[in-house]
Amino acid sequence: MKYRYLIIPLSILIGVVMFLYSQKSKPSYLGLIAVGDTGTGEVAQYKIGETMNRICKEENCVGYVLLGDVIYDKGVSSVSDEQFKTKFEEPYGEISEPFYIALGNHDYLGCVECYEAYSTMSAKWRMPSRYYKESFGVTLDLFVINTNNFDDSQASWLSGEIQKSQASWKIVAGHHPLFSNDLVHGDAEEPLKTQLQKALCGKVDVYLAGHAHNLQYLGKRCGVNLIVSGAGGAQTYELKKDEIPFASDQHGFVLIQTSNDKLSIHFYDEGGKVLYAFDDSKM
Repeated sequence: MKYRYLIIPLSILIGVVMFLYSQKSKPSYLGLIAVGDTGTGEVAQYKIGETMNRICKEENCVGYVLLGDVIYDKGVSSVSDEQFKTKFEEPYGEISEPFYIALGNHDYLGCVECYEAYSTMSAKWRMPSRYYKESFGVTLDLFVINTNNFDDSQASWLSGEIQKSQASWKIVAGHHPLFSNDLVHGDAEEPLKTQLQKALCGKVDVYLAGHAHNLQYLGKRCGVNLIVSGAGGAQTYELKKDEIPFASDQHGFVLIQTSNDKLSIHFYDEGGKVLYAFDDSKM
């Protein structure tokens, strides 16, 4: 009889130990969502915005990376242009996390300095300059570049910042992909292609790009995971038949999760279904 009174405390103790063990064994991820070619203000952009918001909350992500062509077709005319509202604020109205903005070729057709100035007017628009770095502790450094004008000054800045970085993972985000299997744009044109290879190969872990209106994982080339996430709202592009690890012409986005020693990438469609996933490791 006297042992009966030990059963409940012992059960509680076992439960607490198992919970603590499960929490310790579960990796603590830092998450970002990457999506490009968004700014249409049409139904697909709204649908993706709703799904990204849900996935972001489920996965505790800290922000979004917009990979260019944020405002179609010709950027904005002024910092008070209504398109900031109809093609950014309203489609992402339920989202509170910050958006880190990269410039696309369509954005470059309008008032580029207005994109920088809008950072002072929006609670979640982040673009302090045309290229910049965002640090997320010791886990991740994000380098947002301007591929519309990747000049020597920018290349020197990027090289220096990458060398200084002590983060476990280094991710570069720009608009134009280094390689692409779409039938409209394809690989980066010269001299950008050579410039990007020199800046990225063997120096960073991931290069995120848009421009091609689809989803692609081109594999790990010259030491870099090459990802295209350009299916955020604009009409999608047909893909080549070339063999790459993953490609889809559906609307969708990419979730990047990083811990100190592990990188996880998930490609989602506009409804939140995982289309493809892979891991990378520092082990």
